[in-house]
Amino acid sequence: MTDQLIEAIARHSVQIGVVIAGAALAAAVFRAASAHVRLAYWHAVVVACLALPLIPYLHSMISPIVLLPFRDVVFTVQGLTTSPSHPKAVNLLPVLLLVGALTRGGYLALGVSRLYHLRRLSVPITLDKNVENLACAIAPGVEFRLNSSITQPVTFGVRQPTILLPRRLVELPPDLQRAVVAHEAFHVVRHDWCCLLVEQVVQSLLWFHPAIWWAMNRIELSREETIDELVVRQTGNRHSYVTALLSFADVLPPVVPSAVTFLRRRHLASRIKAILTIKRSSLRWSFMTATGLALGLAVSVVGAVSLGGPQQRTEETVYDPGNGVTLPKVLSEVHAVYPDAAMAAQIEGTVLMSCVVTSEGRVGTISVVRSLDTVYGLDNAAIDALSQWRFNPGTKDGKPVAVRVHVEMTFTLK
Repeated sequence: MTDQLIEAIARHSVQIGVVIAGAALAAAVFRAASAHVRLAYWHAVVVACLALPLIPYLHSMISPIVLLPFRDVVFTVQGLTTSPSHPKAVNLLPVLLLVGALTRGGYLALGVSRLYHLRRLSVPITLDKNVENLACAIAPGVEFRLNSSITQPVTFGVRQPTILLPRRLVELPPDLQRAVVAHEAFHVVRHDWCCLLVEQVVQSLLWFHPAIWWAMNRIELSREETIDELVVRQTGNRHSYVTALLSFADVLPPVVPSAVTFLRRRHLASRIKAILTIKRSSLRWSFMTATGLALGLAVSVVGAVSLGGPQQRTEETVYDPGNGVTLPKVLSEVHAVYPDAAMAAQIEGTVLMSCVVTSEGRVGTISVVRSLDTVYGLDNAAIDALSQWRFNPGTKDGKPVAVRVHVEMTFTLK
């Protein structure tokens, strides 16, 4: 089971790389002028990456395996004698992946806790009347608080959205305050903090994949550029907004990564360039761009699914041996591990299983025809071993086909 899990993770990782590489190519070809379109596109890319393992199952619901009527032809692979043995060494890769995910998840949880701690240490603040009116017009009910320990504005909260403001903001002219506060208020009304938490959960689960980190960076930049467009259109003052960004360019990163912040230094140049070139795209051009991006993503997903290998194939006619259908031949066997509890109970006997050997020589769904033991784990040990066998597939008219076979696995104590 561990080997299958590692194989599935490796296969999914390759697919993610293919999808994101294809999506990046499509984004370079079909340059979306609107940050809204870019943000929606990269969200769709990440969702597609997460959905890749589900595609074969969804396909099988639409086009299930075709089972021909069963005939009384039973193919029994030579029985396997399994002697008491020590379990195989544990593969540490799944453990490492789990530890990494839990570590990232814990870091995220601590970050959220830190945000609410900062809120408790903050105090209410009264802003310039025009600044407050602008914020209330964008996001009614938002709460502004002053915290001297942070270096730039921070937005978070679900039921009671809160914008923590640094002392530096109070020292800025009112027009720059308007730009900063409008930026944070748009984050609130768009529920960007909730989106950020979901994205970071995904990044925690796939922490080991550099393509996911790159895609998340695209999402983060696109989200900020989306807000930039909204602020410029709301205030009508690009110069003040760029000046506000530059006023926070020399400060350290935020104290917590799990918050929506005003500025990340690595995005500064890209955001300023985008702000200075903001223009309204025609509806026709936006539609053409979105269509091109969608087609590029679809092609990337299809290519990734095709790389999924034999286990991605779900629509296949299954034959029984005989009448021109040859038997599969065993290429490699994996011996079952005798469970300690079954050894202690001195249980011996044979498990009879039925399975489908696919046209690629892999073992499909396994069912137990005649059980030996369900209490001490002998049936499960047999299934786990059989799932790792490899066959030279059976043929029909000289072509590989899926064949249903019966396999006996014998457990005996010596």
